[in-house]
Amino acid sequence: MSFPQSTPEVVRWCALLLAIVLVFPTVASIVSAVKAERSGTALYSSIPRLPGTEQVTRSASPDKFRQAVQMDWLRAMLFGSLTVLSFYFFRRLSD
Repeated sequence: MSFPQSTPEVVRWCALLLAIVLVFPTVASIVSAVKAERSGTALYSSIPRLPGTEQVTRSASPDKFRQAVQMDWLRAMLFGSLTVLSFYFFRRLSD
């Protein structure tokens, strides 16, 4: 099965679009982590896929706070690395 619009040029621009879109969750995760570190409060979710969260503070529950901030940093690293890989793919296809 072949896709009629799957030329290298289309794939190249899709990779660039993906890199641009992935910048937003990367920045949002970094801002959330830095804000939590500065303010001492974070949103903790026991199961990250479920929408229920609770506000935790560094002094009241340090383990939950640390886990919430680490999840923000992990999300930032994941989205950031996907952004870099997508942009790298875009650049490699232009050669």
